[in-house]
Amino acid sequence: MSIKKQKVLFFSEAVTLAHVLYPHELAKSLDKKKYEVYFAVNDRYNKLFDFKDLKLCPLNTISNKDFVEALKNGTPLYKTKILEQYVKEDIELIEKIKPDLIVSDFRLSLCVSAVIKRTPLVSIASPYWTPYKTTPFPLPDLPINKIIGLKIAMLLYRLLRPMFFYFHTRPYNSIRKKYGLKGFGGRLQEAYTFGDAVVFPEIPELCLLNGAPKNYSFIGPLAGDLRLPYNKEIEAIPKKEELIYIALGSSGDQKKLPLIIDTLKDLPYTLVVSSTDKLINTKAQKNVVISDFVNTNQILDRTKLVICNGGRGGTQQALLFGVPVIGIASNLDQYLNMQGVLKSGSGLLLRSQTLNSSELLQAVQGILKNNKYKISAQKAKVNYKNYKVHERFSKILENYL
Repeated sequence: MSIKKQKVLFFSEAVTLAHVLYPHELAKSLDKKKYEVYFAVNDRYNKLFDFKDLKLCPLNTISNKDFVEALKNGTPLYKTKILEQYVKEDIELIEKIKPDLIVSDFRLSLCVSAVIKRTPLVSIASPYWTPYKTTPFPLPDLPINKIIGLKIAMLLYRLLRPMFFYFHTRPYNSIRKKYGLKGFGGRLQEAYTFGDAVVFPEIPELCLLNGAPKNYSFIGPLAGDLRLPYNKEIEAIPKKEELIYIALGSSGDQKKLPLIIDTLKDLPYTLVVSSTDKLINTKAQKNVVISDFVNTNQILDRTKLVICNGGRGGTQQALLFGVPVIGIASNLDQYLNMQGVLKSGSGLLLRSQTLNSSELLQAVQGILKNNKYKISAQKAKVNYKNYKVHERFSKILENYL
């Protein structure tokens, strides 16, 4: 007699690659003899993933361009009208599949639809977005910074940040009120970490929480498993050459790449750059290799430094290999993530909005010439390796099934 499989429905909000990467790895890790796994996602990144053994469901999602633009301008990520559409689509899918459990990565409309359909919700979130973080909220790169200057902008941000968060929370309050649910007030952190259980793909050493509830769990790093071939041009780089890996990601400012490449091109390293920007001219630079997507397993074991946007996806990739990081951050999530990297001593933070060649070169040389960053990154690597991520996640699911 066969045992009835329990249905788990993953919602992946594909506004950035990372929001597909994490739920995909967790979905693939589940025992398919026990679970029937559905994966709802927009198809914009699907070519990079192997969905074998997963039941793929199409899902409408705002564009990466609209998402990044909202981050850049400091405006709410979702309008109430968009959330209303999301909730309707969520409910239709939940009613069709009838899952025993929902797992979500940044599908924030589930703070309504999962509740309405009385289905347990496990949210994949960032620990620095909880109400229990112990570090202050840093100033992100906002347009007003250039107008009034950073010092005044930082002062105003400290004073007005609660109002700023309330403004961002209003769409979630509106949609919850429409369905007879209590709002979040101005507590944006609660909207971003809503769920019966909340799992953090991170380790507490990089983000200390004070007084966190029992339904919060650190499960450890998620490296992801992108379906990427090895790059022949990268493979041709002599093994004796040391690398600097540059990847600003789907939420980084790609316009900064020419400045970064031009600043570092004369260093005795080969620059491996991940970018889809075809306008970057590297014809005269023999030590620069550019690829749309880079299989990091091909390069990180001989990489001396990773330069990324400061988001968790880039920093985790680096620290899993014990490689120090420079985060060129712009949005608040990236600045928050870099707080943990700075605390660990594994890297340095630069502000994307004011980035210049002089400070970039100083930061790069500072890391390459000072072994303390490498030692700290190696320590983070050891801490990461102590976490059996998939086992932790599976046990959490069992508590709700």
